[in-house]
Amino acid sequence: MKLLGSLYRRGLSEVGAGKFSRRFALALIALLLLLYVALPSFLLSVFLLLRVGSPRLAYWISLALIAGVAFYCREKLAVRDILVFLALLVVCHAASYLFFDTFFDGLSYHQPAVRRIAGGFNPICDGYMNLGRLPDAWSDQATYFPKTTWYFAAAVTAAWGDFQLGTAYHLLLLFAALFFVLGAMKDEPLSKRLLWTVACLNPIALTQFTGYVVDGALATLSAVGVFYAYLFFRGRAPSRLEHFFCIVSLSMLFGVKTSGFAYGTIILFWIVLHRLVQACREAGGRTPARRFLAGTWSALRLGLKLGCPVLLLVSVWGFAPYVTNVLNGRHIFYPLFRAEGRIIADLSGPAQIIYPQAHNRVTRLLVSLMSHTTANIEPAKIKSPFNVSWDEWEPFVAAANMRAAGLGPLFFLLLLLSLPGLIFFRPGGGVGWLLAALLTMALVQPYAWQMRYVPFLWLFPLACLLPVPEGKKYLVYVPFCLALVNALGVFAVFAEAQWNISRTIEEVCTAHWGQPVLLDRSVLEWDGVFDRFQIRQKFANPEETNFYSPAPELGSLSQARTTRGINLSFMEDLLPVPENFLDFADENALPWLRMSEGLMPVGTADSQVVWRTYANKVKFYMALDREPREDWELSLEGQAFGGKARELTVLVSVNHREVGAWRPGGEVRTEKFLLPKTLMEESFRDEMRLLTLTLRLIGVPSLIENFLQPSSYGVQLQGIQIQPAAPR
Repeated sequence: MKLLGSLYRRGLSEVGAGKFSRRFALALIALLLLLYVALPSFLLSVFLLLRVGSPRLAYWISLALIAGVAFYCREKLAVRDILVFLALLVVCHAASYLFFDTFFDGLSYHQPAVRRIAGGFNPICDGYMNLGRLPDAWSDQATYFPKTTWYFAAAVTAAWGDFQLGTAYHLLLLFAALFFVLGAMKDEPLSKRLLWTVACLNPIALTQFTGYVVDGALATLSAVGVFYAYLFFRGRAPSRLEHFFCIVSLSMLFGVKTSGFAYGTIILFWIVLHRLVQACREAGGRTPARRFLAGTWSALRLGLKLGCPVLLLVSVWGFAPYVTNVLNGRHIFYPLFRAEGRIIADLSGPAQIIYPQAHNRVTRLLVSLMSHTTANIEPAKIKSPFNVSWDEWEPFVAAANMRAAGLGPLFFLLLLLSLPGLIFFRPGGGVGWLLAALLTMALVQPYAWQMRYVPFLWLFPLACLLPVPEGKKYLVYVPFCLALVNALGVFAVFAEAQWNISRTIEEVCTAHWGQPVLLDRSVLEWDGVFDRFQIRQKFANPEETNFYSPAPELGSLSQARTTRGINLSFMEDLLPVPENFLDFADENALPWLRMSEGLMPVGTADSQVVWRTYANKVKFYMALDREPREDWELSLEGQAFGGKARELTVLVSVNHREVGAWRPGGEVRTEKFLLPKTLMEESFRDEMRLLTLTLRLIGVPSLIENFLQPSSYGVQLQGIQIQPAAPR
């Protein structure tokens, strides 16, 4: 016990004196981690621009350059430093290998884009990145979104042959930022080091490490940029290594997301503005005009010193889309600032539902901070800051789109406990400038209430504690512990859920090694999973289809498609075509209805359930289990409902080929359509013997157009039947 007590006291004394951080070359380890992400990405962007090399070559050349940097710094790097660096590489890649990407954004356009780049597609010189879907909204995003993390993921995928390894950039950047801050703050008081340490553990980054999304990288890189600005605000000139690290980080910030361009620009603006004010103050004994000119010259020199290398790196790293947009006569931020072809979802509609009493970005952000944690589109509810029940943690099981309180259940309480540090202690040492920069970055974002767009807000309460003097550092410990529990808590909830989902996915896929699988909603591509199990993806849906399945079920392979409407079907899951009339009021129809998209069960006054269209498309997926020897016949029974029933026209297609039009009236009627033998043979020859029946309602609003709400008019289906046609 004495020995343990001695070791404990010794550890505390070393941490308090900063000796622990001096045992490792933290800044150099951070630089190596950053270069591991940045070099393959930047080198691949150069290769693509010059039309030389390949993603695999970019990765291995980058590794050689990193080894050269380590050799050049061999006098400052000990063996333990190299071992720490290698261990972190293994840990980050192991995590990316074991956890599967289940984020909608990752499955819909990040993964397909990365796969195409890794396979040789050149997004700079080859133009439009068509992902093979109609309409091309997702291809638009792949074409016009920044691609820094995609280049890294493509290089890693090409080098190692496993698609999922590319998601390692989340943890790699997080550890790089953490080690960089610890190294830069090694001479600072303990309380300041603790605050900046937990500042790097952003909940957004910790709950996105499993997938191809970029908000986690945005959170980490913006934290590095804000810390860089803080060094200037304190009057401390960064070292050459710190300057290089932060310039590379800021350049990546511009290239991970379009909003990162705005955040990086704001960070540089506040640094230059601070230099202007300080230089004017220091130019004493001169006229106001001369002081202003001296300050302007000093700020201009600093602006050029910081802005020129960032601009140079971004012009190459972000050639697509920033430079390509300009060269093609588009706005640099197309399509964000172009009405036609706009592909970014406008969140004004959901905002009005979630925050009905808040009508601007400031009030919505405040309500979000004080609300119950939710990922649903429903009115936000104010909560007690001491409410830490499981209901507040459970939404972070998915952690995709938190519409309120997206930084964790304890963030509201953390904010309240931190504000006194700003009120009772003088905010010197650049803290005021730091808070002003954070608020500017947050309020420039119209959708700041959805906090994955403004993840740097995590720094705000921690910055409020920076003025607390070292003599009262005990006032920092409670908020520090609260922030640590909040960050690690949401990480634990998310990681456990994702681990269970990943293992279930692995179990499902292992049983179907090498088989084809039907993905009926083609916006979701499971390259990171299926490539590993040699499962061939088959897309039966070249256009987006409306569906009523609950949102948490999207992108989940945890259950068979036939049980709850999941978008996954192996061959044995497909039901044979209903050769007997399938009455939708009969329980025997339920398996076919569950294999459909776009139908919603609705209760009637006499306690019966009818099936109505949810929006403007309905699809059925089934198998043809016998060889067709003649033409077949499709029978549809149903009626129109709603105020515009008489105007309704339904286009009927089989295997995406139109076979006729149906105009259902206000009364139940049956319509028959002839299905040519050649069309049915096509289904029988298919490796899954798949037949797809599509009903497209003309004039009915789509799911997006109707703000995720059911349409007020459409078709009420009674039943279907597909059978050999009677001899004529």
